Order: sequence, then structure tokens, then C-alpha cells
Amino acid sequence: MAAVFILTLVLLAPGIYLTATMKSEVPVIVSAVLLSIPLVYIGVPIGFVFPLIVDRGIGFWEAIITTFKTVNSQWFSALGILILVGLLAMLGVILCCVGMLATIPIAYLVYAQAYRQMFGDPESAVVD
Repeated sequence: MAAVFILTLVLLAPGIYLTATMKSEVPVIVSAVLLSIPLVYIGVPIGFVFPLIVDRGIGFWEAIITTFKTVNSQWFSALGILILVGLLAMLGVILCCVGMLATIPIAYLVYAQAYRQMFGDPESAVVD
């Protein structure tokens, strides 16, 4: 958590300072875009850490390492799946929140299938 805070300070603070001195919003927009790139890169694999911990019964750091190794080779596929899941959830909200009763379960099924394809079948995993 401290690393995210430091990253935010390093990338966003110069943009805020330049925006205040130049009276233009461009520096803060550029620094926000530069901040979002590493956060998205890190956020895609992080989405699969908790299911891996629950499924395999491994520790937090081992799950982080396993997730980054596995998802790194399929990063764009994982990003596409997470965008699809987000769009499905958003569609349910757009349909006056009643649509969430249909779209959220479908989104979870898509996410679970993506997890199974990336990390394998849970029955084949060896649990100590």
C-alpha cells in the first residue's frame, strides 16, 4: 500500500505543481495518465490473487508470484476478460440496476472460467 502511495506522489505531485504554476490542466492530466499505466499493469494480475489463495490454499506472497508469472504471459487476454466483466456489470447498472440480477452472475461465470483457463482445474491442483 505504501508503494502505491509513493508511486502516486512521484507521478502526480509534479503535475499538480505544474498545473498550479502554469494555470493549465494539461500537466495534471498527463501525470494522471502516466500514473494509470503502471496501476493497470499491476491491477490485472492482482485480480486473480484472491481466487488463487482460496482455490489452492497457498500463502499471499506465493499467490502474488504465481499470479504475476501466469498472467504476465497472457496479460492482454486477462485485461480483455476484466474489461468484458466490467462492461457486463456496467450494463446491469445501466438497466436501472435490475439488470444486475442477470449480468453480475454472468460476469462471475466469465471471470471464473478465465481463472480456470489460466490456472488450470482446481481438482488437479496438489494441496499440501
